[in-house]
Amino acid sequence: MQNQASREGDGRFYYSGWAQAVIPDRLLPGWPTRAFDQDVWLEDLLREAVGQ
Repeated sequence: MQNQASREGDGRFYYSGWAQAVIPDRLLPGWPTRAFDQDVWLEDLLREAVGQ
């Protein structure tokens, strides 16, 4: 992840998406089944995972 921060191009955006998915994986079990529900956004799941 740290190596990608200094690189140009789209790769760092793919890694940031991956990083966003790691948080709910660890803190919000079952989140992938909710991710495809209507009006559910990854940012909202992240907020829920960290308790905000």
